Amino acid sequence: MKTCSTCGRDKEHSEFYPKRGQCKECVLARCRAYYRSNLEERHEYDRKRSRRPERRKYRLESGKKDYEKHPVRVKARWMLNNWVRLGYVVRPDTCPRCGRSDVVVEGHHEDHSRPLDVEWACRTCHRRIEGRLVK
Repeated sequence: MKTCSTCGRDKEHSEFYPKRGQCKECVLARCRAYYRSNLEERHEYDRKRSRRPERRKYRLESGKKDYEKHPVRVKARWMLNNWVRLGYVVRPDTCPRCGRSDVVVEGHHEDHSRPLDVEWACRTCHRRIEGRLVK
């Protein structure tokens, strides 16, 4: 057992990062608080970083690889995004599965050969549909 220097609770050694006096929970809480307090600064940094030539080159190469690997999936994504942008398809404001309205709603394609036949879901529900999130 080890005592956290921040919250003062006794926890197992596995709940601490190596060579730290704080438990993982307290470190994560501190990181979240810092991130929220410097949000505009972080957004500006991310915007500048995304404009760097090596980042643009990586994005372009990554997109090409994705298209070569999954052309039907990429075309379905393009078509849906274009139809949403043009107003032919309306993206809901709330997740139809969980009802949350504070999130971006994504389209899930069960069959990529039918690009406009999507199930709308927030990111969390979308990951559950795809089986990438277990809970």
